[in-house]
Amino acid sequence: MRTKDQILNDISEFQAKYPVWGGIQSLHDQLTIELLIDIRDILCHLYQALTSVEKMARHSR
Repeated sequence: MRTKDQILNDISEFQAKYPVWGGIQSLHDQLTIELLIDIRDILCHLYQALTSVEKMARHSR
């Protein structure tokens, strides 16, 4: 899975090539993308934790 920094670097490169995005909209898009990446990371950690708990529950039976 790509890291937050990798994704944000790609976005910066895209914005440098295509400067149509500008000002507040660009900042809003950037913050939205960062938030979505953070949510993705949290959900991945939650999934890993739940998978571990499930494995422990199976072994304790």
